[in-house]
Amino acid sequence: MKLIKISRIIVFAYFFTSFLTGYTVAETSGSSPKAIISQTVYEFTPVIAGTEVTHSFSIINKGDTILNIPGVYAGWGCLAVSYSRQILPGGTGESTLSVKTDGEAENKISQKATVYTDDPDNASLELIITGHVISAADVNPKVARLIGQAGDTIQ
Repeated sequence: MKLIKISRIIVFAYFFTSFLTGYTVAETSGSSPKAIISQTVYEFTPVIAGTEVTHSFSIINKGDTILNIPGVYAGWGCLAVSYSRQILPGGTGESTLSVKTDGEAENKISQKATVYTDDPDNASLELIITGHVISAADVNPKVARLIGQAGDTIQ
């Protein structure tokens, strides 16, 4: 008896949550959304430190119901600039990410973001932006000592 009550509460909570969030209940109709991202890794060409790298990833809904994207979580150093909240069946949306390269000179960086969907087979999808960051200038020797007065020509 107690198990039946708990089951009813879980079913009610699921349908109530679906109603509040505006999501379709795919399981009742036998259909579901299908999130496909053909390119999950974007490797940018080398950039100078301080450059902001932005890239839009395409998300295709190959299912037969609306694909809902409740959120995109970007890790430290990565920013989810924008993303499609809903994608119609057969439609395409995007998730645009941005990475700042300040202080990353002479490093290869790799930043990740996770796209959350209501696709039962792909509830979360990982996107990666990666590439090399170079210095604006290479000074050798690393230390230079200039002697003189303000306004003097130094040779």
